[in-house]
Amino acid sequence: MGRDRRSARLAAVLACAAVFGSPMIAAAAGVAGPRAQGLATLASLVTAGGGATRFKTLVFLTAVDGPAVNADVATLTKQLGAPAVKQFVVSFDFAIADALRLLALRRVSLPAPAPAPDPARVREFAAALYAAGSNGWQNIFRAGSMFDTLVSRPLRVQIERDTAVKFGARANAVSALALERFMRTVESRYASE
Repeated sequence: MGRDRRSARLAAVLACAAVFGSPMIAAAAGVAGPRAQGLATLASLVTAGGGATRFKTLVFLTAVDGPAVNADVATLTKQLGAPAVKQFVVSFDFAIADALRLLALRRVSLPAPAPAPDPARVREFAAALYAAGSNGWQNIFRAGSMFDTLVSRPLRVQIERDTAVKFGARANAVSALALERFMRTVESRYASE
């Protein structure tokens, strides 16, 4: 195969990777876009939760929900039960740490650490997270969709597997349900204000 044909083929592969979501190949091609935006949102989420080495779900929830966090966590506890909320907190801590570990193994780095979300701009931060987890046409937040946006579908599947190995098969479903209810509560409150 001639050099020009190989170059054309490589260009086509890089273009497909950029469009269909290989962050490493897209980055190598110098392409920014939805994947880069997902990584930037993940960087903000991690910063809001206390940073990569000290991420805590409850700190993150406070950054997203502001002063209403205690009431919303109490409502979530009433709806799902204390064991389910505790499982969510522990599993989400693990999921974020696992996402960062998997990205590091693939030599994908987050953008420069974002500043912690400004408490005066909590709505914007919550809206960005809600958008990351929403399927555009129905505007329904799904935890899996959020992770697909933040890290990619294959990594989300691996995070779910790792979570199931560490905490049991039920942990993913409980955590997804808790995150989905929490984010929908936050979104509906901000939408009504």
